Amino acid sequence: MPSPYPPASGWNRALTMVGTMAILVLLLWWAQRLFVMLTVAVLIAFILEPVVRGLERHGLKRGLAVISATLFTVGILGSLGWLVTAQIRAMSTSWPEYQAAIERKVNAIDPWQGERFLLGKLSEIGQELVARIPTVIAPLLESLLTIMFVVILVAFTLIQWDDLRTRLLRLLGSERSPAITTRALDEASKRISRYLLMQVILNASFGIVLGLALYVFRLPYAPLWGAIAALMRFIPYVGTWISLVLPILFSLATAESWFQPLALLATWMVLEILTANVAEPLLYGKSAGISPMALLVSAIFWGWLWGPVGLILSTPLTVCLLVLGRYVPQLKFLETLLGDELPVKPHMRYYQRVLARDQDDAVDLVEERLENHDPIEVMDEVIVPALLQAKKDRQEGLLPDDDEQFLIRVTHEILAGIEPASARGDRDGAPVRILACPASDEIDELALEMLPRSVCVSPDNLHLASVDSLSSEVLAAIEKESPALVIIAALPPGGLAPARYLCKRLRARFPDLPILVGRWGLTENQDQVRQRLLASGATDVAFTLDASRAQVIPIVQLAAHAPQQQDISRAS
Repeated sequence: MPSPYPPASGWNRALTMVGTMAILVLLLWWAQRLFVMLTVAVLIAFILEPVVRGLERHGLKRGLAVISATLFTVGILGSLGWLVTAQIRAMSTSWPEYQAAIERKVNAIDPWQGERFLLGKLSEIGQELVARIPTVIAPLLESLLTIMFVVILVAFTLIQWDDLRTRLLRLLGSERSPAITTRALDEASKRISRYLLMQVILNASFGIVLGLALYVFRLPYAPLWGAIAALMRFIPYVGTWISLVLPILFSLATAESWFQPLALLATWMVLEILTANVAEPLLYGKSAGISPMALLVSAIFWGWLWGPVGLILSTPLTVCLLVLGRYVPQLKFLETLLGDELPVKPHMRYYQRVLARDQDDAVDLVEERLENHDPIEVMDEVIVPALLQAKKDRQEGLLPDDDEQFLIRVTHEILAGIEPASARGDRDGAPVRILACPASDEIDELALEMLPRSVCVSPDNLHLASVDSLSSEVLAAIEKESPALVIIAALPPGGLAPARYLCKRLRARFPDLPILVGRWGLTENQDQVRQRLLASGATDVAFTLDASRAQVIPIVQLAAHAPQQQDISRAS
């Protein structure tokens, strides 16, 4: 009996991986400032790369294009930093006036003690926020200054872009074709650059439109609130709504009526809904393809590691890792961890649902795929692989008999609900007999029930032999019914020896009878298996139901026309 514990080498690899990850996290925390600068530089380089390429297409040299794009970025960030700083200073200077307005509101609302208390609390909150503005904004200003310091690194990264790609190719492409790896890296780079550029444009547009709307509503410091909203939109899910809190409180404290805060809230909500449901799908799809849980965990992790800067960088970093995981084989695990697609394949989901005795969910899964896929495709990609997994688990002693019988019953009911191929208007046109034989077990017998749903022959003309039938009984049935061909189902693993034995018996007795073997689901050693079955007397071997269908059609059509030709010969 195999040991339930993994070998020591597996534990060593796991411990090595955990230790490496721990050291990497510790290094990211210890050298936080350095890695933040490098990360910001790389992300900005990805954002500017399409711009640099565009300038190159218009005739600028690479160096001049990089300098132009970098200077433009410095101008934008510098202007933003100046604007935010000026707004903060003006707010700090003017807050006593707003505090006096709050006190007048409190005095005018007698005897409503609840509202007096509320506005008093708003005044206290406002004073506290103003007192904390330098500490709250300090990380933002520090980030802007860090970006300014990192400009030189961005410029060198853009200038050396092709050289860096070549080095990454040498690092990741040792086991694959350089052409394939190059295309993968180019595609990943383009997708990352496009996504980040679109996100920057979208968030900046959100902040500009919001700032203009707040200016129309006469809310003081509208540019500051717009800039904060644009920056906070980089934080997934909650960033937009966090950026709403401060201007709402400010409006409640300073507005003469309820119109301004309500209009502010309505504008914010409408703008966010339009951005999330209209602008984002147009610019870069419904989503970045990131699992919501992965996005939240990423935000928590990078925020814990690098503070506010990590929160802002979490989504771009996660997108970069996900795209690299999709296109670089060595990083494929990142797609499984971060992607929004279920890492479990459909056939395994079906198999797991059946083992969990969740028949409704298993049936729903198959029916949902039938809505968008051809039935033969669903059987080849879901049902057949699930049956193969069941045979494998049974051989290893992992599938109890009652679970196997439940799987067979559920699958039988699902197949019974799939319309026969001949009834879907794709009849191959012949009232010819076909004999279908299972090679070894009930799963092979169950697999044969898929034939009427894939091979376009009337079920009335398809005789399914029982798994309990002896080879002599199969020979007698052939002599009695004279079928046009025999199909043997032998799903792996196992079943090859019985299939070869049956082929030899049939070929010895019926030299001209077409014998097709369905080794459906087999993906390895196909040529070797084919040669062994052909040597045993099989006419042909198929490894998918679709391939079996292609083999059956010409045989059926030939058998259908044979009686007509005989009648013509007799008449002549």
